[in-house]
Amino acid sequence: MPTPTRFRAAGDRAAARLRKRAEWAAVAAQRRAAHDRAYEQWITGALVPYRITRALDAAELYGPDVDIACGAREPAYGDWEAGTRYPLFEQLLALTLLPRVLAASHRGAGIGLGGV
Repeated sequence: MPTPTRFRAAGDRAAARLRKRAEWAAVAAQRRAAHDRAYEQWITGALVPYRITRALDAAELYGPDVDIACGAREPAYGDWEAGTRYPLFEQLLALTLLPRVLAASHRGAGIGLGGV
């Protein structure tokens, strides 16, 4: 078997970089598509209050802490759950990220977030 030349090794590294860039581009495209779908659902009023309650209850997130994390004034979170107010899109994005952020920062801390 022939020994790889330095040109061949350089070509292999370049190919690996191109593959990695293609993977990153694919992930970015998936995130943009998910963001666009979420915006479409939000703008058409498809946000369902009980889903907010279920997601945050499952992550053991409640009250003023949720308002603060979403950049809202209290009692916005309670109003969203009750269906009397509709969150801004930026607040909705912060709301959807909140359980994952807390799970990542408290992994193994025994607070019951599990694999959220």
